[in-house]
Amino acid sequence: MNDLREFLERHLVAKHFNGHKVKSNYVATWLQVLETWVDSLDRGDALLAPELTDAARRRLSEEGIREAAKVELADMPNFALLEDLYAAVEQLPDVGQPLLQHAAQWLRQRFRMIQAQRAEMGFDDMLTRLRDALSGPQGEQLATVIRTQFPVAMIDEFQDTDPVQYRIFDTVYRLAQNDPNTGLFIIGDPKQAIYSFRYADIYSYLEARAATAGRHYTLAKNFRSSAAMVAATNALFEHAEQTPQGAFRFATTADNPVPFRPVAAHGRKDTWVVQGSEAPALKAFVHEVKGKPNKEELRATVSARCAEQIVNLLSDATCGFQQADGSINPVRPSDIAILVANGKEAKKIRDALRARGVRSVYLSDRDSVFANPLAIDVLHILNASANPREPQRIRTALATALLGLSLTDLDALATDEMAWDAMVDRFTIYHELWQQKGVLAVLHACLHDFSVPAQLLRSDDGERQLTDVLHMAELLQQQSTLQDGMAGLLRYLADHIRHAREGNQQTNSAEQQVRLESDSELVQVITIHKSKGLQYPLVFLPFIADAKPFPGKSNFPAAYHDEQGLLKFVFSKDDQTGVARTEHERLAEDVRKLYVALTRAQYATYVDIAPFPQWSQSALATLLVGDDAELKGTDGIADLHIEGLAFATVTNDHAKTTYQQAQAERSAAQVCTFPAERQLERWWLASYSALTYGDWIPTAETTQQQNATEAERARALEEQVEASTQTPREMHAFPKGAQAGTFLHNLLEAAAHQGFASVQQNPRALVEQTATMAPWLEHQNVLTNWLGSYLTTPFELDGSVVTLAGLTVYQAEPEFWFAAQQVSATAIDSLVKKHTLQQADRPSVLPTQLNGMLKGFIDLVFEHEGRYYVADYKSNYLGPDASAYFTEAMRNKIIESRYDLQYVIYTLALHRLLRARLGADYHYETHVGGAVYLFMRGYRHETGGAFFERPPWALIEALDDLFAGTKPAGSDQ
Repeated sequence: MNDLREFLERHLVAKHFNGHKVKSNYVATWLQVLETWVDSLDRGDALLAPELTDAARRRLSEEGIREAAKVELADMPNFALLEDLYAAVEQLPDVGQPLLQHAAQWLRQRFRMIQAQRAEMGFDDMLTRLRDALSGPQGEQLATVIRTQFPVAMIDEFQDTDPVQYRIFDTVYRLAQNDPNTGLFIIGDPKQAIYSFRYADIYSYLEARAATAGRHYTLAKNFRSSAAMVAATNALFEHAEQTPQGAFRFATTADNPVPFRPVAAHGRKDTWVVQGSEAPALKAFVHEVKGKPNKEELRATVSARCAEQIVNLLSDATCGFQQADGSINPVRPSDIAILVANGKEAKKIRDALRARGVRSVYLSDRDSVFANPLAIDVLHILNASANPREPQRIRTALATALLGLSLTDLDALATDEMAWDAMVDRFTIYHELWQQKGVLAVLHACLHDFSVPAQLLRSDDGERQLTDVLHMAELLQQQSTLQDGMAGLLRYLADHIRHAREGNQQTNSAEQQVRLESDSELVQVITIHKSKGLQYPLVFLPFIADAKPFPGKSNFPAAYHDEQGLLKFVFSKDDQTGVARTEHERLAEDVRKLYVALTRAQYATYVDIAPFPQWSQSALATLLVGDDAELKGTDGIADLHIEGLAFATVTNDHAKTTYQQAQAERSAAQVCTFPAERQLERWWLASYSALTYGDWIPTAETTQQQNATEAERARALEEQVEASTQTPREMHAFPKGAQAGTFLHNLLEAAAHQGFASVQQNPRALVEQTATMAPWLEHQNVLTNWLGSYLTTPFELDGSVVTLAGLTVYQAEPEFWFAAQQVSATAIDSLVKKHTLQQADRPSVLPTQLNGMLKGFIDLVFEHEGRYYVADYKSNYLGPDASAYFTEAMRNKIIESRYDLQYVIYTLALHRLLRARLGADYHYETHVGGAVYLFMRGYRHETGGAFFERPPWALIEALDDLFAGTKPAGSDQ
């Protein structure tokens, strides 16, 4: 190993190798694989051989190295040792097949043992036990009992039976004997046997067919499709029936157990016309593409052509279904079905339709509602509701697409402390609502508060999105009784989102997306398997030229039937007979799937033929050219002549036309008006923020308005920065905005809980405890100096001086609640304006009606010299240094932000508390000191950054009566 490493690295450095054949990253990978193998030898759990690719094995040989070398290399390591190792490994017997057989047998026995221990039985067990009982000692007696009780049986869709079911019915009714005392009627079409993945077995049907020879009856008339559609399908399969193996690949020189027999058409009264003329019922579009596009590029090409044709058909009034009187019923989206193999193909064609303004529904999509991307948004909203004291969770919720806040809204919340407080209050209310009424009430309230339904329904798939969110809310409400509190429900939601996205858990029926009534009006996208038994006026098959031949990347082991119809397994490519038989059965079933697809249309089917890499192994190629090697490409397909089948050659240059009619319909739907609903009286929880911000709803700006607003804000900020000639220092350089304000509030709250005086002795300990993450971590020194100084900063209260560190009686963050029954915010505002701040002019509040409970948290309530005060911390940035925090500046900020409303409400709460506690001994003038607002950045100003006002008793008395309902709203104006 060391010799090989030294050899390769030395010659790499010397550039003795062709750089395209031996690269340094190749060498690193080879050496890593070899070292892993050597390590496994040392551990005693050796791999059979180093897991090198075939290309690496060829290169790591003397011949390979010499071929890659640019010079003669004389110091070759002993590569023969590696070659001897691989030669020895290849001589070992293949343990794969017996190992898998042993594992399967062990699993079966283990499974049965566990079933027996649990006394459980599944549907398969019922079948196998009945089969075993019928073949046991009492089998004939059991069969007689069943025959006597059910002398006549009819089995529909018998082509989808399996060997166990067939053995049961054959034992009971003895098909070959044709007993006149019983009747077994088997109804099925082997040409539609397409469910092998569900263990349906066409060979069981063929066994029954052989047992009932001479007693077969065929329905000879098609009542679904137009005469032209039936004739075209007949012609295509009759063309394929002429090949040695027949259309369905079962024909031999002696027999054809699955023949194609043409059927007659009952016909339809109307006719399919395009641009006023009768159109072909079966048309194939052969794509001429440039270069060698890969499969994904070809899927995009056929999707674009198909979507473009659908837009043209929907937009042209001369395309449709012509009646006997000559009138034409135009094509509607619901007349169109696009048949696909899987969800990946469905997404491709739906994306192409969506890009052209055509709405569609994937009818085979039974995804969990938790797979919807909005499920993550619901999780974030509930996380914030469960943890309203964690700002980051609230910010994450507000940034979700579901709530739909604009960048302007988010910026306002980041910079406006009052707006942020209002939002925190809202999520606090959600938290309490969750505790009282459950998660369903929370999500309904949130959807209402943020106008989510109106926002979602503006988009094409808004109805689906809203339905999924409401469905999730109901599921979560049901689960809340089974989960351990809020945290348990959040874990449940997170787990189900992960499982739904990974696709590793089967969706139960409760979680499946609900079908919408409007889905029936859209273009239908559905898998061929799901379409069986259904009919559509027009059918499109854009991807039918693709195939997945056997073997693929991981198709082993696989099942097939031998010539006697017995089930066999193929374990590797070395079993050439097994591989060939498995591929033969794969192709035969694909032909049957194509038959199902081609017989769904009532009027017309449109097929795309593109040069997919596996085109020659597709069912459509087999029908068109059989085993004709010269026509295995798509180049000559358009020259074929099959009666009733039209070919058209198309390029891959598809213009994108938008379905304008669909856009017009949506616009009309948006502007229509509805009768006004009778509004129920709303009961709600509010804080003082509700007075200034009303029932907060995000702004609904256009993109242009939003960009203009943000540009204006940016210009204003630049002007402010340019106007400031002094560089901010200390706390004036501390970050601004709501997030910084919340941090400083929390820091002082923590200081209050630990004791202001105690923290003042060692402020660094608390700062290091709280400022542990960016962006606060880098400001620890500034915060330490500020906190130590701030706690001893004096501020005046009615002529006396006080410091936070000097307080002895105080409480941090007391919560208050009081009732508000139809209280007018305008009445409150009028009283506050009349009695505070010398009746200064100030912005008016929104005309909100408070009906429910008014609540809030006061930053600090303290006692000084026998009087009680409310205090509120403010982190507002008024200027680059302490000189900006003079009394008039702080007063102006209070007026601008309407903090006066806040401290009046807080004072009212304090008044009610003291009155309840002190009873008859309480007097407002004696016991209430007033409100002090502490602008934390202004601590070095002579004011200490403190603004003080004592609301007069007349104001508090009037507000008390207003909230108590003892005085008419607005009587004291």
